[in-house]
Amino acid sequence: EYLFITAISYLKVGNEKDSIRIFKKLLKLNLYQYNDKAYFGLYLNYYRLSNKKRIEEIRTLFKTRYKNSEFYEKVLNFNND
Repeated sequence: EYLFITAISYLKVGNEKDSIRIFKKLLKLNLYQYNDKAYFGLYLNYYRLSNKKRIEEIRTLFKTRYKNSEFYEKVLNFNND
């Protein structure tokens, strides 16, 4: 849980680089309860960085793997233009 809170904290203060690093570290642990949250955090970071390629990759991931996630609608409906 501390990794998730740390990644969110970095995101909130605009430190996308460290936030992305921590979210990726959390994903490597493969903790089911945090996977969709970590991907959503990455999505928000990539949105801030205007990384359209990564945004689309995560949208596709949510469409195929995380349809039941609480973040599914947010990812699909988030404005990335």
